[in-house]
Amino acid sequence: MVNKVKKSLSEYFDKVRREVAVANAIKDGYTQVDIGKYLGLSNIAVSRIFKIYRARGCLFNNLRNMGVFWSYSKEIDYDQAGPELFLEYLLKYGDFDDIRLGFELFGKRLMKKVWQARVAGDRQFLKLNVMLARVFFDMDVDGAYFNSVKNDRFEKL
Repeated sequence: MVNKVKKSLSEYFDKVRREVAVANAIKDGYTQVDIGKYLGLSNIAVSRIFKIYRARGCLFNNLRNMGVFWSYSKEIDYDQAGPELFLEYLLKYGDFDDIRLGFELFGKRLMKKVWQARVAGDRQFLKLNVMLARVFFDMDVDGAYFNSVKNDRFEKL
């Protein structure tokens, strides 16, 4: 029997997001305690990172299976898409419960950052933007507010 040599923990964290590195290290046999010691976190914090990563992946897979990522390969996964692309499509095409879950898993700050950068300026989604602004971002706005927002899509044409 050949002994498989594990990569060092530092190799997992070189060029990928922390959540992905934690998941890969756990899949390869490292314990949460080992990872926690390496990162200077408690094993409970590592467990929470891994739990949220799995929940994000599950939400991504549900949206992919619904056909939300129609312009991408059917084999695309959460790690390949990255959080910004995922959240853009979640905000544009997800249903209310999916968006609410996105806020729980990613936090209001990141969701608002992606919304402002990728969705708010797209006039195709005017009604959606008004709803998102009012319901999720506690903004008292109407459709006229989005006329002053830079429209990247329009400027590309």
